[in-house]
Amino acid sequence: MIKPSNSNFWQSIINSVKSGWGKKKPALPKAKKINCRKVWELMDQYADLMVLGQDPRVLLPDVYQHLLACPKCKEELQALIRAIEADK
Repeated sequence: MIKPSNSNFWQSIINSVKSGWGKKKPALPKAKKINCRKVWELMDQYADLMVLGQDPRVLLPDVYQHLLACPKCKEELQALIRAIEADK
Protein backbone atom coordinates (compact mmCIF):
# COMPACT_ATOMS: atom_id res chain seq x y z
CA MET A 1 0.00 0.00 0.00
CA ILE A 2 1.07 3.54 -0.68
CA LYS A 3 1.15 5.73 2.42
CA PRO A 4 -0.09 9.31 2.09
CA SER A 5 1.95 12.01 3.72
CA ASN A 6 -1.10 14.10 4.59
CA SER A 7 -3.05 12.95 7.65
CA ASN A 8 -5.88 15.35 6.74
CA PHE A 9 -6.43 13.29 3.60
CA TRP A 10 -6.98 10.12 5.63
CA GLN A 11 -9.19 11.90 8.12
CA SER A 12 -11.42 13.09 5.28
CA ILE A 13 -11.61 9.54 3.90
CA ILE A 14 -12.48 8.13 7.33
CA ASN A 15 -15.10 10.82 7.83
CA SER A 16 -16.57 10.04 4.40
CA VAL A 17 -16.82 6.35 5.19
CA LYS A 18 -18.36 7.03 8.61
CA SER A 19 -20.90 9.44 7.17
CA GLY A 20 -22.00 7.16 4.36
CA TRP A 21 -19.77 8.67 1.65
CA GLY A 22 -21.20 12.16 1.90
CA LYS A 23 -24.24 13.72 0.33
CA LYS A 24 -22.90 14.50 -3.14
CA LYS A 25 -22.47 11.42 -5.27
CA PRO A 26 -20.76 11.49 -8.64
CA ALA A 27 -22.43 10.23 -11.77
CA LEU A 28 -21.57 6.56 -11.65
CA PRO A 29 -21.31 4.04 -14.42
CA LYS A 30 -23.94 1.34 -14.21
CA ALA A 31 -22.83 -1.13 -11.55
CA LYS A 32 -23.23 -4.88 -11.64
CA LYS A 33 -24.17 -6.71 -8.49
CA ILE A 34 -21.19 -8.49 -6.99
CA ASN A 35 -20.84 -10.62 -3.89
CA CYS A 36 -18.80 -10.07 -0.72
CA ARG A 37 -16.03 -12.39 -1.87
CA LYS A 38 -15.42 -10.32 -4.99
CA VAL A 39 -15.50 -7.09 -2.95
CA TRP A 40 -12.90 -8.50 -0.54
CA GLU A 41 -10.68 -9.36 -3.52
CA LEU A 42 -10.88 -5.74 -4.70
CA MET A 43 -10.80 -3.98 -1.33
CA ASP A 44 -7.03 -3.35 -1.35
CA GLN A 45 -7.31 -1.88 -4.83
CA TYR A 46 -10.24 0.27 -3.68
CA ALA A 47 -8.20 1.57 -0.72
CA ASP A 48 -5.16 2.19 -2.97
CA LEU A 49 -7.28 4.32 -5.27
CA MET A 50 -8.41 6.33 -2.27
CA VAL A 51 -4.79 6.85 -1.20
CA LEU A 52 -3.85 7.99 -4.70
CA GLY A 53 -6.64 10.56 -4.67
CA GLN A 54 -8.67 8.77 -7.33
CA ASP A 55 -12.41 8.31 -6.94
CA PRO A 56 -12.96 4.58 -6.39
CA ARG A 57 -16.72 5.14 -6.61
CA VAL A 58 -16.31 5.92 -10.29
CA LEU A 59 -13.46 3.51 -11.06
CA LEU A 60 -14.96 0.56 -9.14
CA PRO A 61 -18.71 1.28 -9.14
CA ASP A 62 -19.60 -2.37 -8.48
CA VAL A 63 -17.63 -2.29 -5.22
CA TYR A 64 -19.03 1.11 -4.27
CA GLN A 65 -22.63 -0.01 -4.77
CA HIS A 66 -21.98 -3.17 -2.78
CA LEU A 67 -20.44 -1.15 0.08
CA LEU A 68 -23.55 1.02 0.26
CA ALA A 69 -25.71 -2.05 0.78
CA CYS A 70 -23.45 -4.36 2.82
CA PRO A 71 -22.58 -3.38 6.39
CA LYS A 72 -20.09 -6.24 6.75
CA CYS A 73 -17.98 -5.15 3.75
CA LYS A 74 -18.25 -1.50 4.76
CA GLU A 75 -16.88 -2.48 8.19
CA GLU A 76 -14.01 -4.32 6.49
CA LEU A 77 -13.15 -1.22 4.47
CA GLN A 78 -13.28 0.96 7.57
CA ALA A 79 -10.97 -1.48 9.37
CA LEU A 80 -8.57 -1.46 6.42
CA ILE A 81 -8.51 2.34 6.41
CA ARG A 82 -7.88 2.39 10.17
CA ALA A 83 -5.03 -0.11 9.75
CA ILE A 84 -3.45 1.95 6.98
CA GLU A 85 -3.87 5.11 9.05
CA ALA A 86 -2.23 3.46 12.06
CA ASP A 87 0.65 2.18 9.92
CA LYS A 88 1.70 5.56 8.59
